[in-house]
Amino acid sequence: MAKSKLKKDSFGSGSTNGLTYSTNILAKGKAGTLEVYATSGETTKKISLTSIDDKALAQWTAKELNEYIANLPDRDSGTMKGNAVEYKVVGDNGIKKSTITENEGLYPMGNRGGIAEGIYAAAIFLRFAAKAPDRADRILETTLKSFIEAEMTSSTGKLTRQAPNEGTTVTDDVTLQYGLKVKDHACLLDMRLWEHWKGHAVKIAGYKEIKRTGNNIIKAALDYVNNTNSKGGKKESVRDYAKTFYRNGVHNFITVEAEGEVAQDETKVDIRVMADNHDGVMVPDIMKISLKYGGVGQFGQMSGVSYEVTANVLKEFFGITKPAYSKASFESDTKWGTGSKSHKSDAAKAMFSMWEAEKDNLTKCLEENPDTFRQAYWRHISQGKKMVAEEPGVELVDAVGETSKIYNLDAIKDIDFSGLNLKAEWKVSVAQGKTAGGGMSHAPHNLCSTEITGKGGALGNTRIKLLAIRIKRGDSNNKGPYYRTIFEKQKGLGLLIKEAERTWNEKH
Repeated sequence: MAKSKLKKDSFGSGSTNGLTYSTNILAKGKAGTLEVYATSGETTKKISLTSIDDKALAQWTAKELNEYIANLPDRDSGTMKGNAVEYKVVGDNGIKKSTITENEGLYPMGNRGGIAEGIYAAAIFLRFAAKAPDRADRILETTLKSFIEAEMTSSTGKLTRQAPNEGTTVTDDVTLQYGLKVKDHACLLDMRLWEHWKGHAVKIAGYKEIKRTGNNIIKAALDYVNNTNSKGGKKESVRDYAKTFYRNGVHNFITVEAEGEVAQDETKVDIRVMADNHDGVMVPDIMKISLKYGGVGQFGQMSGVSYEVTANVLKEFFGITKPAYSKASFESDTKWGTGSKSHKSDAAKAMFSMWEAEKDNLTKCLEENPDTFRQAYWRHISQGKKMVAEEPGVELVDAVGETSKIYNLDAIKDIDFSGLNLKAEWKVSVAQGKTAGGGMSHAPHNLCSTEITGKGGALGNTRIKLLAIRIKRGDSNNKGPYYRTIFEKQKGLGLLIKEAERTWNEKH
């Protein structure tokens, strides 16, 4: 059985679980019952914590710890001390995740995005493995539910079925290969929650009521695999692909792969479909699906407080290669050039100053470099921030409300952004009170955001927001606060890339 490792992506202000985990880490650490991996093997032991990141345990709040873990730099596992020994916080020899996930009275809920991935993967597999002519029989909720409950009994698995071909007894081999987080899988297999995946509130004995979400993942997934061509034929549906394999009359190996834990920084593709051609050669990624839950908002981020982080954002989106606020000024304002560690407020000041120096230049840069903006917009919404190679053909599927909103992200490449009258509005985000988490004595510095808007073409005659770039402050520790530059989708994306409206056609 795979180790229940604690990972950084379980934490952060956008996580539904991070605060719970942090609360339990502190409570169990104080009580001497925090369980950690003692070696690189499976052995665990319970310890009494004395400090985290050289800061006494009593000085930490759960909110502060939640942000600290979320904002650990790449490859940094964090440090903590217990029983006079130093341990990692996350990763192979860190905290055993399954021991800190409970919350008093609350059901131990998994990540709904990961659960949606399991549901969609199952529905897509059932479509390709359907028995009827053209593999077009409607996938019913009862079929989906019984398949998940009876067949997806492990958090990782490989399942294969045979599907018919037209005019021959030769069948296709259709495989579902999936890997879900242990907690997400446990929630998916708890059929008491089935109505919750349909957006309803549910009450499970012994727990507080799980509140309604209004997002019907079940209906959204079934609509996605039951519906036919998008309007105008812009994008083939799952059902169209299944029909093609049925009618080609030859044997195919078809694989639906949903292993969301693999290379998350390198790709945004959650579900892939691949198949072999008539020569028996596998054709990778005939479908690439980036799956989101509950409405796409933030779609990317850059973490850190170095000069290079903000410089890269300015270069990628605006084509600014020589920022007016120099690296020397940045390091001087943060005192890093003198070796000082006292930068609890000046990091925010330096990032703010760097953007402020460009605020009157941003619109001009967009006008001069619309293709630069277009490329950055496409890359950050459809590609991993550490992508090894470009992945064209990514379809964004957003399970929101009662349906799947579908976006062909490559369409961004075909948009003439020079005709959209792009403008950038820089705004000050006024700080309120002390820094979040209460870990610093000073009043926090103001932060800032930049909204990019457009007008004309598919956007119409009214100026519409396309993207927001915002500096977000995390909680702090004795080494200073953490900051993220986040990218948020705005209404304009849905207008530029029309939702692929698919309608069920019984005669198809």
